[in-house]
Amino acid sequence: MKIFKISFFLLYLPLAVFSQTGTAASNAFYVSTSGNDSNQGNLDSPWASFSKAVSEVAPGDTVYVRAGTYHERLVISTSGTAGNPIVFSAYPDEEVIIDGRDLSYPNEWCGAIHIDNEHDITVEGFTVRDSPVMAIFANDSQNIIISNNNTVNSGNSGIMAWGDSGLTILGNDIDQACNSNKKPQECISVSHSNDFIITGNTVHDGYMEGIDVKDGAYTGLVFGNTVYNMIRLGIYIDAWAAHTYSIVVSGNTVYDCLEGIRVNSENGGLTEDIKVRSNLVYNNTECGIWVNAGGIKAANHPVNNILIEGNFCRNNGEDGIRISVPDNGTTTNITLQNNIITDSGRAGIIVSDFTDGTAAMSGLTIVNNTLYNNGLKEEWGCGGIFMNAGIATDVLIRNNIVSKNHLFSIVVTTDAAVGEVTVDYNLIDGFKDFNEEITGDHYIKGSPLFFDAEADNFQIGAGSPVIDAGSAIKAPLLDFSGVQRPQGNGIDVGSFEFSD
Repeated sequence: MKIFKISFFLLYLPLAVFSQTGTAASNAFYVSTSGNDSNQGNLDSPWASFSKAVSEVAPGDTVYVRAGTYHERLVISTSGTAGNPIVFSAYPDEEVIIDGRDLSYPNEWCGAIHIDNEHDITVEGFTVRDSPVMAIFANDSQNIIISNNNTVNSGNSGIMAWGDSGLTILGNDIDQACNSNKKPQECISVSHSNDFIITGNTVHDGYMEGIDVKDGAYTGLVFGNTVYNMIRLGIYIDAWAAHTYSIVVSGNTVYDCLEGIRVNSENGGLTEDIKVRSNLVYNNTECGIWVNAGGIKAANHPVNNILIEGNFCRNNGEDGIRISVPDNGTTTNITLQNNIITDSGRAGIIVSDFTDGTAAMSGLTIVNNTLYNNGLKEEWGCGGIFMNAGIATDVLIRNNIVSKNHLFSIVVTTDAAVGEVTVDYNLIDGFKDFNEEITGDHYIKGSPLFFDAEADNFQIGAGSPVIDAGSAIKAPLLDFSGVQRPQGNGIDVGSFEFSD
């Protein structure tokens, strides 16, 4: 099934990603393991050290580093200008390795490749291995592109961006980062930065979170990355202690991690206006997607205005999508729409609170999702949609296909606030009469007539009872594939709109 559309990415990707590294250089300089810093720095007479190159370049220049292993940090202490960046690049089709072992580092807040308070810099094509600190670190800098690098076995982040703006992290491979397992950073870590793009990266076999956007970051896109085999989370959006907002997490693939994607506030910062859409999240040990897990117990945990849309969550060991609120937390204005959730160990969708009464949850909209074969563990809470939050108000569960889930289709527990949960226009395929299981109003009974559920094709066929059977109120304007709703006389139930 074709899930994602590259056109979405192109809408967000600024021209700079395509054009900046292609700016014609005023000069091209060269560094080689066989060079000498007394040389001219040209192709036939290259320099030997990064430091010599940094001291000589001007805006618009490119430094090409020839093949070999270098035992020197690349500390970039110069800047380009708008439209004329300084580019540090591996020579085309050659492997350039920076060996981070046995180098001198001033402290743990630095990198083998290090950019501090500079601007208009591109770093591309390097392999950085065995750095005991960050492999690549951009600090308080502007208009930085970090592209097509490989980092291997770094003690801290493979790439750390701290207080940057106009940042692009593109096409890098981050392998075995954060191997010290002691420092509170992540394999790709972007903190209190703005106007950033993290795209096309592969993050794997790491010891902390894969990609983390946090602590005051805003206006950014995390798109088209692959994250796998992480001891902890795949992708994490966490305000920590500062307002974190206007971030889109889209078109990523996350698998074989402890958990897939989480949106959270650990330490009092407001997390809001986050869109998690069109991601493929599968084979993770715990949740596929989790909103508001909490953190430091004494802190507040405010999470507001979150859209979880068009994701495919498959075969995750616990819940497919979990919406919760901890002590001192507020979870408000959360929308789940057009998601496909299958083969979860516990609930396909769960709404829960684990609070001593110091929390609030309101404005939850769960519409036009497809849930199939969830609840594989067949324990309490294992089934389709599980509404188990006594403090939640203004909850809507509408237009969902809930098919062949194990212990129940839809449960609304007696803990849920009376009159605050609306359940209607859902298709129920397999009512189990489980404790507190309900059908809701205007429900449809029977098979949805999927094209081929065993092959993960959850489009609906002609004659399906879900066609035109839903409510238009709060239904999404587009379906999972971007088809406009409605196509017939009314809104279809589930993630897909039927069209001839």
